Amino acid sequence: VSVLFTTHDLGTAHEICDRIVVMYAGQEMEAAPTDAFFARPAHPYTRRLLASVPSPDGEIRDIPGEVPSLIGPPPGCRFHPRCDYATAECRTARPVPRTLAGAHGVCCHHPVDAPLGIDA
Repeated sequence: VSVLFTTHDLGTAHEICDRIVVMYAGQEMEAAPTDAFFARPAHPYTRRLLASVPSPDGEIRDIPGEVPSLIGPPPGCRFHPRCDYATAECRTARPVPRTLAGAHGVCCHHPVDAPLGIDA
């Protein structure tokens, strides 16, 4: 039996999910088994998302930049206007899914600190 659980609560997702898929502006960014997702996020958005979870001292880190319009989204990777790693390729070409290690996949032209797998 499979269940699709949609949430913004990463703590709850960590507790009840075997696999996590991160979406941004309607595009899949990263998909991985839960432990791999939290231990080694490869998409710049996933890293920013995890860093934005409030800390015990109450500090909240936002993701700089503007949320894109879903009516007229940016071309290429939809996260590129807010991404520290964006290049011309990111601004023009939508990234295709890449397999990293095991069942860990990312849709990014420049995965961050990603272990290379069969599609690299």
